[in-house]
Amino acid sequence: MKYTLLAVALLFLSTACNPGLVRQERLANKRPAADSTLYYSASHIGDPFLDSLKTDTARVSLVLTLYPPPPPPPPKFRQIEGFRVQLFAGLDSLNGRVIAGELQGVMADSVYFFKEKGLYKVQAGDYPWRHKADRMVLDLRKKGYAQGWVVRRLINVPADTSLAAQADSLQPQKDVTPPVEAKFQIQVLVTSDKEKAQGLAGTLRQRFQQEVYIQPAGTIYKVLLGRFAKRSEAEKVLKKIKQNGYKDAWLVY
Repeated sequence: MKYTLLAVALLFLSTACNPGLVRQERLANKRPAADSTLYYSASHIGDPFLDSLKTDTARVSLVLTLYPPPPPPPPKFRQIEGFRVQLFAGLDSLNGRVIAGELQGVMADSVYFFKEKGLYKVQAGDYPWRHKADRMVLDLRKKGYAQGWVVRRLINVPADTSLAAQADSLQPQKDVTPPVEAKFQIQVLVTSDKEKAQGLAGTLRQRFQQEVYIQPAGTIYKVLLGRFAKRSEAEKVLKKIKQNGYKDAWLVY
């Protein structure tokens, strides 16, 4: 008992005589003075969706207004039966692209490059009347394109059907000569091989500098050369054709 009291007395003296421990205890018990005090009260912020989940009486409805899309703009072109000038028909797509690119630089009319029935084709112009297509063939020959010929197909024309546009289209054109009525043609070949007919047509155009037409008739193809108003003109060309090896050529009208 005596020793216990002595130990307690020594511990008290060591604590009291250590200023560092006393200072730490004072700092731990000291609180900083408050410079402001915030008072608030809880209030409910309404939320229709959350409130509908908490209560059975609340209902949330979503109204959608659907507006139809705007109508598409009217087409700028419509298709009718007409004529174009075809300058290439073959299996070589690169050659066709080159010809189409050259044509775009030498003529103001539309140029078309497309694939149809296994052949790449280059066509130019959209002509409602045959004589305009014939005139373009002659103009292209002067520019070095001797293999052009006229084909019949659907063409693109402006979709404007106003009275003013119709009146302009009916005005006489001073620089256009009326078409010559063609009564005679020279039939060179009749075959069921379409590629053979196309190959012969290209050869005839280069050799005789005349328009050549491939006319399908059922399962056969007729190769016709030229369009002549007078029989004497057609017979003169026919004689020249026979002298060049096409003995079976004859006049048709």
